[in-house]
Amino acid sequence: MSEDLQFIYKQEFWYASAFINTSLVSGDQKSKEIESLILDKLGSLQESDIFRKELAGDILDMVKYLYIKCSWIPYIENFPYKDENSEKKYDSLGYFQFDVEHYKGNPEKKEKLTPLLIQQIPFIILDALKEFTKRSENKGLEIDTESPIFVFVTSNGTKPKEIDWTNDNINKFKKVLGYWNEIYSGAWPDYNEALYNKRIQNNLSNRLSELHFIERNSGFIYMAKQNYEDFFESYMKKFVLDPTPKIRAVLFALRSINELLDTLFLKTQSESFIDVEIIENKIKNLRLLRGLLQTKLSVIYNELNYNRRQHYTSVLKHLLGEFEIGDLVSRINDKFNIIYDAMEHLYQKKNEELQKRTEKGLNLLNLLFGAGILADLGSVIIIALSLPAG
Repeated sequence: MSEDLQFIYKQEFWYASAFINTSLVSGDQKSKEIESLILDKLGSLQESDIFRKELAGDILDMVKYLYIKCSWIPYIENFPYKDENSEKKYDSLGYFQFDVEHYKGNPEKKEKLTPLLIQQIPFIILDALKEFTKRSENKGLEIDTESPIFVFVTSNGTKPKEIDWTNDNINKFKKVLGYWNEIYSGAWPDYNEALYNKRIQNNLSNRLSELHFIERNSGFIYMAKQNYEDFFESYMKKFVLDPTPKIRAVLFALRSINELLDTLFLKTQSESFIDVEIIENKIKNLRLLRGLLQTKLSVIYNELNYNRRQHYTSVLKHLLGEFEIGDLVSRINDKFNIIYDAMEHLYQKKNEELQKRTEKGLNLLNLLFGAGILADLGSVIIIALSLPAG
């Protein structure tokens, strides 16, 4: 029975993508402010702030013993992004990383932690970040609060015993695994078999002593205790954890570009917005941003082409697929083409309007000449110029 197996919590890593304007804010300074914000928020947490009231007692105890460290990690440091709706400008793409650990140094308490408990605090923090980004002093900061905070949970032990993670055992314990793999799961007791089967797909580990799962908004890493001590810092962080927020930051930027293209297309169809030069400049900047992102993606694709480390390339392929990067890039390219077509229509419309104005002007001149008005006016001017002064 899956209920007979218990994963022992080790620590967490959270990630939140963001744009910043380095002329207005410092990423390092904001990371310190966010860390203080979280500690203050959790330090003053009340039962009324917790959605699952039946968990309130455990949550209030957890926040008393929470270790958290926030860092700003720049990914593309020259990224001139402008939000068309807010008119805010940014120049750097990256993410905030949170090193998190509940009950540090207290293994007995850690054994009582469950996925349902772990998921509650990121929800609370996300709401705090939404309010934080709205502050006037943070106009140079845009955190992706439309997406959940990405949560990587790690484990370095199981009870009552360690087991080999064969396909049979993964299937046998798919229910408990499913809760850890999808940390934001509702954890309802009547989920169907198809859901649990889906959740245990794509174990990226090649070892029977480990499990590596990365989903859309969370990940779960299990490593036998000695493996964790020997390889987590030296290998897992570099080749499994670190690529995840980087590709998620690319996803955030691509999503933002996609939304801007929608806004620009609507403006090309608006009678009140027909300045072709303005649209051209905006499209030119979006092409630059797309190019910067494609350059980063090219590095990843080169790794897939030339890196012979099977596990690492499996992680990269999985991340690109999980975040649907290829599909989003394709949709963006299609939208660029649609806007180019709209621009051609605007050019044609402008030329037609210019031609009509020119024709009207010529017709007026012909009319005036035909009526002798311009000829008479010309004669008067010549006579006036020939009169002696005084």
